[in-house]
Amino acid sequence: MKRFLYDIKVGDVVKVGKQVSFSSELDIPPEIISPAKRTAQPVKYQLFGGTLSSLVYCSLPYLTRASAVLYHHGMSASGGHYTLDVLHPNRELTERPRAAWIRIDDELVSDVRPEDVFGGQDREDRQPYLLFYKRVTAWGPARTN
Repeated sequence: MKRFLYDIKVGDVVKVGKQVSFSSELDIPPEIISPAKRTAQPVKYQLFGGTLSSLVYCSLPYLTRASAVLYHHGMSASGGHYTLDVLHPNRELTERPRAAWIRIDDELVSDVRPEDVFGGQDREDRQPYLLFYKRVTAWGPARTN
């Protein structure tokens, strides 16, 4: 997200502190996906010394899930501190789904609740800076009609 801009009145780059809400899932509409990615594509697989050809398709819409959020702490565009909330891949499917998200702050690593990641609770000194989403549906076996 663009959190900094040049302010002509100030004559310098300033931080934009506007609160931004975001979701754990993001549907990407077909209209913004490259036309080449909307159609079936031939794919070759190497299989025990031979090859297997198959068609894969792009299922629309693209569904993505958040995998990390990078935060900038501080009011200055020229300095500050960064922390990261990340979906831990080995803890996603445990009995304790709340423990799937972790917060990394320098050498400190701790569990964080999903509602604290997606609750839209920006603080004056901390706002989301980069959002990382991972595609969860897009490619699959050829469809049969």
